[in-house]
Amino acid sequence: MHAKGEQRVEESRERQQTGRCAVIAVHGVGKHEPGSSAQAIAGLLLGLNAYDAPPKSSPYSGFDTTKIDVPLPGPKVFFAPQSPPVSWFEERRGFFADKFRLRSWKKGSAKADLNDEFTLTQIGDYKGDALCGRYESVRLQGSRTRGNGQKVDVDIYEMYWADLAKRNNSFVRFFMSLYQLLIHLSSLGRTAIDQAALQHAGSLPWLLLQRSYSYATRVLTLGMFNFLILLPVVAFAPIILALYPPTSHPQTASAVAAIVLAVAAAGAVAAVLWNFRPRNGRGSAPFFLLFATISLGTGVGAFLLHQHLRKDSEFLSLTVLALAWWVIALAIVYFFIFKNYDEVRAGAKEFGLVCIAAVVLGFVACLWFAAVKYPGNIMEIYSAAGFLMVQYIFLVLRALWTVLFLLTLFSWTMEFICIRITPHSEERARARAAFRTGRFALAMPTVLLLLLTMFFWSGAFWYTRDQIALYQNKPEVLPQAPLPEFLKASVIRIEEIPALLLLGKEKAEKEWEKKHKTGEKEDAKAWEKEVEKDRKEEVDKAWNQCYQDTPKNCQELNRRQVSALLVQSAPMGLPLVLASLGIGFLLLLILAAPSAVQEATHPLAATNAVSRRLGGWLSGALSAFPAVVYCFWLAAFGLPAGYVAVATIHYWLNPTGSYMFHLYTWLFQESIVNLTLKSGPVIAAIVVFMATAGKAIFRSASTILDTVLDVDNYLRSSPADNTPRARIVERYAGLLHFLNEQGYEKIIIVAHSLGSLISADLLRFLHRNRIPSLTSYAFAGLPPEKISISLFTMGNPLRQLLNRFFPDLYEYIRPVPDDSGEAPQPQVPPGTIPKGAMPDPKDLGIQVWINFYRSGDYVGRSLWLDHWMERTQNGDQAGEFPGEPVADYFTDGAGQRVEACIGLGAHTHYWDRSAPDIGIIIDSLIK
Repeated sequence: MHAKGEQRVEESRERQQTGRCAVIAVHGVGKHEPGSSAQAIAGLLLGLNAYDAPPKSSPYSGFDTTKIDVPLPGPKVFFAPQSPPVSWFEERRGFFADKFRLRSWKKGSAKADLNDEFTLTQIGDYKGDALCGRYESVRLQGSRTRGNGQKVDVDIYEMYWADLAKRNNSFVRFFMSLYQLLIHLSSLGRTAIDQAALQHAGSLPWLLLQRSYSYATRVLTLGMFNFLILLPVVAFAPIILALYPPTSHPQTASAVAAIVLAVAAAGAVAAVLWNFRPRNGRGSAPFFLLFATISLGTGVGAFLLHQHLRKDSEFLSLTVLALAWWVIALAIVYFFIFKNYDEVRAGAKEFGLVCIAAVVLGFVACLWFAAVKYPGNIMEIYSAAGFLMVQYIFLVLRALWTVLFLLTLFSWTMEFICIRITPHSEERARARAAFRTGRFALAMPTVLLLLLTMFFWSGAFWYTRDQIALYQNKPEVLPQAPLPEFLKASVIRIEEIPALLLLGKEKAEKEWEKKHKTGEKEDAKAWEKEVEKDRKEEVDKAWNQCYQDTPKNCQELNRRQVSALLVQSAPMGLPLVLASLGIGFLLLLILAAPSAVQEATHPLAATNAVSRRLGGWLSGALSAFPAVVYCFWLAAFGLPAGYVAVATIHYWLNPTGSYMFHLYTWLFQESIVNLTLKSGPVIAAIVVFMATAGKAIFRSASTILDTVLDVDNYLRSSPADNTPRARIVERYAGLLHFLNEQGYEKIIIVAHSLGSLISADLLRFLHRNRIPSLTSYAFAGLPPEKISISLFTMGNPLRQLLNRFFPDLYEYIRPVPDDSGEAPQPQVPPGTIPKGAMPDPKDLGIQVWINFYRSGDYVGRSLWLDHWMERTQNGDQAGEFPGEPVADYFTDGAGQRVEACIGLGAHTHYWDRSAPDIGIIIDSLIK
């Protein structure tokens, strides 16, 4: 093996004498077409000297594009199996799964490189795809003429990974990605909390914090989400009763039931024939025999069913239709939602089955209860059972919300205790940053998931209530859920709907203002008693009208009950919740607006002063981001907690006149629903606004969502045998292997955005040689010191996002994250990079690490410089180009760390000719 390695080194040295150079383009977040990044680099190189006066020709010849097949190593090079999880719900594996077991926790903390261990959990169990042994890429072949007239071959490759994220920018996919983010974002917060807690293993407060946060994420993502998915299955179960019109076409239901039976029979026949194995290739006779038999049986059954149902018996047809509804609906939920959801949340499939079983058994119990207590028409009993089950699901959701609420408040309390018992400033800084990530990652999905679901179903109900009345029963068979006495307040009943809803907004407002003036407290109490009396009278009147067989009044009461359930789903203190959420989004918009504006422009003439102002604004915005996090956290947990506390005190002081519990329902129904669904001018304004500015807003929102979602996919640890990161690493290692076998003199990696993160993490992991087979494959058996690799990153999120939100995972970037509440590292004069500054290029095994950024890049800016936001050092009015095409860059003296701000701009436009600095630096690495 040693002789073979020396032979490979000698062969590589001989081929390097040709001066060949390989450039790898690694794109960032968002949608990218295959080959576009490589083409962009070729365009930058061909555009060199275009800003000179007079313009000069580029030293590069044209590039010829060739398609190539890059072999993939397969799972054999990843062999580092991790210990399996200990339960359905456990997402941790390997090092992390073991450390959080109590017996290991009691042993105390153990020093470990968390970045290495986390990467192992993501790729160690990768099994690959036997049908994908290679992937298609492109090679752009060209050459550069050096100053002595010698030509050097330059080949541009692309490390394309966008297809592994399985996304696009379609409108529907945008909202699907948004929901994926909402249900998995809390797991990222758990990852940050876990890694912070590992630094303090053995500490009881840290264990309680970690456990409470983990359980809170499970309650949200496995409990509340699953029942929210199952709620429409139960709520729309009575829709089959629409097939039973009172007068015309009474045979509709029987016909549909017969069709359902025929389709089910055809499916059974197809299953039998699919598994039938004919002998000697002769299977036509059994096929036609079975088909004829099942067809005849289906026809006879349909005829008999039709004749039976014409005798005014709906039981059989209703049974068939009900079974069809439940089987089809639950099959869709399980196979298309829960099984796919299991890829990002461990235990989603198994716990989904538990939830399905609970709902089915609960519905059967409600059906039995309705049949015993309210005997009569089977359709009314079925509808009553559906309404009962809907009430119980709301009760379960409320119970889960209460558990989530308590766990979150407990973990928030433990944060302060854990900070107080942490002695070292660097550890406190990372802990504060991790806590900020945890609060944001739990609050955002909680409040948005509840509000989006609530508004969606409320809107659907208000739009369809006049077309579809699911619950049209007589009042005596539309029961309220039977509950123990202490739980009766948890489900709204028709007689408990607040007077503000029954008596109407205008009358209530007028009376409230009249009776609550100064000095009229006694009158106010008297009015409250009158309201109580009027409320009962109106309810009794409505019931009496319904008893007199007026279907319109019955439907209105039924709609009112459903409306009460929907209104009840709103969080306590909804107006305050919406206000806090609105303030958070408005603050976020204000902070991000200047950078967002730059996305739509090419900053060709920006001075140093303008660039510095934008950079200062963004730095201040990032420092103010904790305030945004607290706005979201207050909306999700803090304000509901305060509202419940105030309402409870108010109730105890004045039990008969307390409307604090009900005021939010009135505001929701009258203000929110009417405003969004019944206000023509508002809807017209929204339509006009979306028609004019919607496309730009959607594009900006997609960019931000793509950024967060790509990071989420990259940090996922499930499914264990096929994580997105493992597939990206396999492709990247395959490309490095392919290039190292070609014997290039040097390899230059040009990476943007998340591509910078992917490249840095992989190079560091290969250099540390945690999986020797993977390192050996990527470097084609060559010693790492014989391979010349340079890394050029743009818009690099490692310091600004990853180190800020996952401080322990990316401690190798810097031990004290920015804006973490502790004293930062000693500031250095602007424009200088200290020797030994973190991150260290040697940790990645590379010769030089160059990082360029724009002053308003909200994803990634500097790695080593502090507060340098100018393009040049020539004063406020300098820095424009083409007057000054090259930005001033700064090094650490040894030339291993190079960094520069290329002026005004945001996260895009690094690849086009508005950034000639990029092409110049790539050229300097090549020549």
